[in-house]
This record gives sequence, structure tokens and C-alpha cells, in this order.
Amino acid sequence: GESYEGTLWLVTGQERQTKNGDPYWEGTFQDATGSIAAKLWDSAGGKKGRVKVLAPSLVPGGVVQVVAKIDSYNGTLQLNLLSARTAQAGQFDPSWFSPRSKRSTEEMEAEFTALVEGTEDPDFRAMLEAFHGERDIFRRFREGPAAKAIHHAWVGGLLEHTLALARNMKALAPGY
Repeated sequence: GESYEGTLWLVTGQERQTKNGDPYWEGTFQDATGSIAAKLWDSAGGKKGRVKVLAPSLVPGGVVQVVAKIDSYNGTLQLNLLSARTAQAGQFDPSWFSPRSKRSTEEMEAEFTALVEGTEDPDFRAMLEAFHGERDIFRRFREGPAAKAIHHAWVGGLLEHTLALARNMKALAPGY
């Protein structure tokens, strides 16, 4: 029953019909915290034609500014849309919509720097320093996911995964 107003990424969405033949819209929105189902009822609030008016703003793959009521359906939260409009470039930061590592970027970069500084092999250390020094390449490495799904599939996942592997190798190395 609470109100929600915010900017979300529209993952999926399509118009449908009720058993009575009335139009409605359903879809899924996402931000960095997760996803939520949404519905738009054509005659909510006694106003018919809402689906036709709002549907042009509800294009999957786009960013939408929504006003909604939060409802529970079968024990799951969903948005009951009251209004929706396409967000324009400059009104949002793309990072708002992607899951992120639970570790801070600064913490992981400090661990990477310590790893480089602790590398004893001079050639390997020089290679790591050169990689770390290429700011644009390192930024993409630092912010990229390790995979599309399954493991570390979030912003910062590639650096987080790499650090986990390095810690594991350091722990195992004395035994070999």
C-alpha cells in the first residue's frame, strides 16, 4: 500500500488482456537492488484507456520514471503503476540499474595494489604494474562483471573474482 516514485530499467513488458477482454500491461523493472514485477490496469482509478496512453513509455530496454503503489500478490511485492514516462539521457546514471559487488571498489583496488606490490617475480610485477597503470583498461577491468551469469555477474565482479583467485593461489602455493 506504500507509494513508490523512482527511475527504473524496464527489463520486460507487454500488453495483455484480462479474461473479460480488457487490456492491461505487465512487466519487470530492475535497479541495482534487484527486480520487481509491475502491472498497469487499464481502468484503475476509474479512468479507462491508461494502457494505451502509457504503453509508449513502457518499452523494454529503456529507463522509465514511474509512480506506483506497492502491492502484494501471492506473497510477492509488485508495482501497480499510476504513471510512467520515458527517462531522458542525463536524468539517470546507468550504474543505478546493475547489481554491484558487496565490496567497495576502493577496498578491492587497494587489495589489488597490495597484490602487485607483494609480487616478487620482477617480470610478472612489471606486467601487473603496467596493467594497473593503464587507467582506462584497468577501469574497465575494475568495473566489469566476471561472467554474464552464475558467478560474479555484477559491476566489479571481474576484479572481485580475480582477487579471490589470487588469495586462493597464495594460500595453496606453499604446498607446491
